[in-house]
Amino acid sequence: MQKREGKLGYFAKQARNLFGRDIAQILLLHVSSLNSNYVDSLAVMFRKHNYTFVSMDRVFEDDGYRSGITVYGDWGISWGDRWALSQGKSGAFFRDEPVTPAYIKKLSE
Repeated sequence: MQKREGKLGYFAKQARNLFGRDIAQILLLHVSSLNSNYVDSLAVMFRKHNYTFVSMDRVFEDDGYRSGITVYGDWGISWGDRWALSQGKSGAFFRDEPVTPAYIKKLSE
């Protein structure tokens, strides 16, 4: 998996670590210049890795989404991170998360 695809692989791996299997993932895109410039590249990347898109109703049929959340905050972390923290995961569990490149952080400002 190429470096720019690292987060895709990381979150799939984390779901397998939490649930022992792949789960349906949710792709949240906000309306922004950054997303409009890269949405085509994202679509190519998802196709390359055999992802398919389904309705939110179908996603929520997955039992993973009924997992308890006990950790809340006003910071923007993924559902996977919330589930992991709620299951008591810490430090080493999150160690391999790819860092968001500085140019992406700058573009998102």
